[in-house]
Amino acid sequence: MSITELHAWLDARVPAPPRALRERINRAVADTTAAASSHHDAGIASSLGEAALATLAVAIAHCDNRASAMDLLAADALMTYAMEAAAEQGGDAVLAVADAFGNHRLASLATETP
Repeated sequence: MSITELHAWLDARVPAPPRALRERINRAVADTTAAASSHHDAGIASSLGEAALATLAVAIAHCDNRASAMDLLAADALMTYAMEAAAEQGGDAVLAVADAFGNHRLASLATETP
């Protein structure tokens, strides 16, 4: 999944998120897409899910800082978008995304982050 395709998909969301939130979402997508580009070509839902978890890890790591609130909002928006993208695929895509980014991955974030 290219960054351009992800941005085009995000641009089509209505209503659009506030500018500051969209900027944080864009940074998360860029960071995770660049990191994953050498590993595999993930779909929109998977790319957004990875970005959500990476952003949540940042929020957890900096939870003593009020600025981490934007990271938390971005993580929530990214996971919501991941589920929306999966729903657009139909079939078992929502279940697959929920399984891939569900409780066990969320729980591992809590144990990995000081």
